[in-house]
Amino acid sequence: ASSSSISSAPSTSDSSSLYPEGDWRHAALAASLGDDENEHRAAKGRNFTYALRLVYDGERYLGFQYQPPPCKTVQGEVEKALTKLTGEARDFLAIQASGRTDTGVHARGQVLHFYTRRAIPDLVLFARSLNGVLPGDVRVAEALRPHPAFHARFHAVRKTYHYHLDTRLALDPFTRRHA
Repeated sequence: ASSSSISSAPSTSDSSSLYPEGDWRHAALAASLGDDENEHRAAKGRNFTYALRLVYDGERYLGFQYQPPPCKTVQGEVEKALTKLTGEARDFLAIQASGRTDTGVHARGQVLHFYTRRAIPDLVLFARSLNGVLPGDVRVAEALRPHPAFHARFHAVRKTYHYHLDTRLALDPFTRRHA
């Protein structure tokens, strides 16, 4: 299972302390907070940035990242639900996740961000509505409106992975999908 943390994007002046001098992430973070990026989003009509924290059982999916049909991915399921509720096209949403998971991998706390043209007035109701449209093995644990320049990958402050191995001679049928 993997998890990430959602935090507000730091200001440009704070970004130098996040990564060591010369680290590529420092330049990516600074660029994502710059005026050019804000103008780029505005020019495309991406007026609002939102973040979701997902929990999912990845057994039925070919990983997180979108793949064309007939491949079933977590991102594909989330995009279908978001498209239905926001009316935005898949390309416009521009979902970016804090990381990817492989086939069959579960996540507790996978963070992603997306864009909309219009504000979502009630994020608790929105999360509940997404959960009503998503398959039962993919859940939105939290919906947030972060800093407009938030980027799930570049602003991730931590990723934690847990590996569960069942080394018993006779495998437990109740944990077989999770170990």
